[in-house]
Amino acid sequence: MPGDKLIQNVIRDEIMDLRSVTIETERLLLVPISAKYRQEIFQAFTDRVARYTWPQPTGNIADTDAFISGSLDSMGRGGELQFVAVSKNSEEFIGCTGLHHLWTRPEPGLWLKESAWNNGFGFEIVAALKRWADEHIEYEYLYYPVHKDNVPSRRIPEKLGGISEEEEFISQNARGEDHTIVAYRIYRT
Repeated sequence: MPGDKLIQNVIRDEIMDLRSVTIETERLLLVPISAKYRQEIFQAFTDRVARYTWPQPTGNIADTDAFISGSLDSMGRGGELQFVAVSKNSEEFIGCTGLHHLWTRPEPGLWLKESAWNNGFGFEIVAALKRWADEHIEYEYLYYPVHKDNVPSRRIPEKLGGISEEEEFISQNARGEDHTIVAYRIYRT
């Protein structure tokens, strides 16, 4: 089974290339990020989409290229998964998602283009990332930090049985703007 091989590789401290991992959900395919999606990522990652995220749009497509390149490098070393979410039916770009810090404190992250909001895609994506993690890596819990005011994103870990840590904390986004963060722990099942 592929998951068994991944766990064996982690135990042996070998590098596992994750650039070929694809995850299927009911309505979406999570496919490895690639330059094929650079224009869609660049156009969809707007100030409004990014208002609660750490990364921020810069207006420079070279930064999108650097994000894609860096993600592919990290996936090649086995450090994270970074996907583009596309519709199974139409292959329409929906957004970006990832599972970061795989071998220390796995952390799901995602953003969806505005036209994909309010369709339950965020929950569908994070639930799929959790299933993948449950099957393929050793971890105690997924760490899910979210902006205090981002109520739709806070519902995701809550719906997955996530437990809010007691203390809120201040974090800064890439522009240096303060965000009040609530962190959840989503324990493996």
